[in-house]
Amino acid sequence: MSGIPKELASRIAHFARFPQTGVSLRQMVEFGQRPSQGTLLRAAQFLHDELPIRLAHRVVELDLLPDNLNQMQSVLRVKRMYVDSFNELINFPKVSDRIKDAVRAATVREAAERKQLPENHVNPACSDMQRNASPHWIPSIQHRSYHYEVKPTELPVEVSEYNRSF
Repeated sequence: MSGIPKELASRIAHFARFPQTGVSLRQMVEFGQRPSQGTLLRAAQFLHDELPIRLAHRVVELDLLPDNLNQMQSVLRVKRMYVDSFNELINFPKVSDRIKDAVRAATVREAAERKQLPENHVNPACSDMQRNASPHWIPSIQHRSYHYEVKPTELPVEVSEYNRSF
């Protein structure tokens, strides 16, 4: 990756090996039906984890453009913006344990109260070969739950401060 410091290029390559997490339109709609500071925090956590992966994929794709297209000034400018955004995100502070505990305490835990979001479905337009193209399986962050409901309770002021800063 030309024009990128070696350590940062290594981190981009590392993140680019992870698969991107699919999010359906239905999941987004259901997630945002009752926004609160807690759900906004969960969205920020998802973006904090997912955006570096997506940006890393874009940087690698721009580097692999054919016929010296990757050397065009406009492409280099876009690539630089992606690299800068990637660097900001990976250096952005994670959510503190105090904030996580406060949101966890306000989480609807009882199965009867919890509404599950629909599962993702594989795009039928993709062939089996495309789905299994990677010879190296890398665990996805898809197992993380970013969509639980948060009871409308008072959360610490740090939650709204973190949401604003993100």
